[in-house]
Amino acid sequence: MAVRKQNPLQKKLVNLYSDVLCGKDKILSKGTLKMSKQCEICGKKPMVGNNVSHAHNINKRRFNPNLQTVRALKNGQAKRMLVCTNCIKSGNVVKAP
Repeated sequence: MAVRKQNPLQKKLVNLYSDVLCGKDKILSKGTLKMSKQCEICGKKPMVGNNVSHAHNINKRRFNPNLQTVRALKNGQAKRMLVCTNCIKSGNVVKAP
């Protein structure tokens, strides 16, 4: 049985899809994982809106939540979490000692 050769574009696509399926697309150069810009307590996410200039030119923009990395207790263990400042102020997060 003859094996077909792949052209360079097909090789790139195969490598890209295998990396995505293995989760390698979420690994940064430092070896840390990318975190979504989402609060781990309330689930607050970025919102989409408009920048409006004085001349009323409209451009799309993103409103990110104010997330802070906090050592908090989760299931009785200290864990680093991304938490919005609203949850910190309202006391939804129990900080680890």
